[in-house]
Amino acid sequence: MPNANYDFSTSANQAFGSNQKDVEPGVWAIYSGDINQDGAIDVFDYLLQDTDIIASVSGYLPFDLNGDGSVDAFDYFV
Repeated sequence: MPNANYDFSTSANQAFGSNQKDVEPGVWAIYSGDINQDGAIDVFDYLLQDTDIIASVSGYLPFDLNGDGSVDAFDYFV
């Protein structure tokens, strides 16, 4: 069985599209929440998310903020 562990924290390019944030020197983390990509996580992001929550969509989507595969109310609390 292949190793299921992967260290995303060593550099920005460990994630697809270098989609990580430098949280301290030499430590990188995946971030989510800025759905409209305007540089701020605010009510405008959540307004976009409501449509998918009501429709109960699933998959790898920008509105799935906790990464569980479903867009639902749990994504509000990330």
